[in-house]
Formats: sequence, C-alpha cells, structure tokens
Amino acid sequence: RTQQEFQSWQARCPVESFGARLIAEKTLTADEQARMTREIKAEIEAAFKFAVDSPYPDPKTVRDHTYA
Repeated sequence: RTQQEFQSWQARCPVESFGARLIAEKTLTADEQARMTREIKAEIEAAFKFAVDSPYPDPKTVRDHTYA
C-alpha cells in the first residue's frame, strides 16, 4: 500500500469517527475515551506478550481435534 492510500483509509477509521461522534454528542468524554484506549492497549500488549512467551505446540498434536 502506498502512504497516500494508508492515510486515506486512516482518515476514515470507523473507531475514530465513532469516538468523535460520541464525544460530540456528549455521550463520552475525552478523558473516558483516553482511559478506554489505554486499557485496550494494555490488554492487547498483555495478550501479545503471552503469545510471544508461550511455547510452540507439540508438532505431534497437529491433528488433534481435527475432524474431516
């Protein structure tokens, strides 16, 4: 993707536009949005760290729980 295409889609981010709408309607405050963003980022980082730190599965179990 080109930088221009990336920026074009980034400008139409539904999460950002919905957040802005909620703030404009006074349903959400900027502080609440910032807190939620921090919590979500922390959860994602914890999940990523768990995945990176987890051992690879045993190759002998590749066909376990596969029904075809």
